[in-house]
Order: sequence, then structure tokens, then C-alpha cells
Amino acid sequence: LIVQTGNRVGFENMTGADIKETLENIQFSPLGMVDLDFTDGNRDAKLNRIAVLRYLGENGGPAELPDNPPVVVEGSNGPVLVPIVVPLTDYGETPDLRPGQMEMGE
Repeated sequence: LIVQTGNRVGFENMTGADIKETLENIQFSPLGMVDLDFTDGNRDAKLNRIAVLRYLGENGGPAELPDNPPVVVEGSNGPVLVPIVVPLTDYGETPDLRPGQMEMGE
């Protein structure tokens, strides 16, 4: 958001209003986890899914010992496991929970 705004208006001239304008016109999918589209004035995710954090295995999927041991990389403080996000469901519509936006049953 900051980088996109800075590239558009210049970092030395950037204001809060410029950042807000970028936010109101942005469409992106961070790490492919959720699609965000704020162009209609609703600054919230319209779709969401349930996922779980696992660790990367040698075969490219989640580590399941002993058949698929975890990938271990050397970090600045020693060995670390590589986290991955594994979706449990497909994307589903997220209800708008703001007051007055959702019809409630009788």
C-alpha cells in the first residue's frame, strides 16, 4: 500500500489522503490467501476460507512424518521449519456484519 502510493505520487510528497485513495482503488491477493477488492467502498474481504498452518515437507506438501519429513532451512538463529498455509475449505462469501447490513430471521 505504502509502496504503491509512493510510486504513484512520490515518497517525499505522500499524504494520508494519497494512501486512502490507493486503498480505495486496490485489488490484490496477499500470498494468494484472500482476494481483496476495495473498489466498491467496502474495505473488507468479500470471500474467505478456512485454512491451517502446517510445515513444508520434502515432497512439496505438508510434512507428514515419517513419509514426508519437514524441510529445515538455516535461519539467522539456527534451523527453522518452513510454514505453509493449507486450505481446508474453498472460498465462501463473508457476511457483512456491520449494523444494519444483514437481514436477521424472526
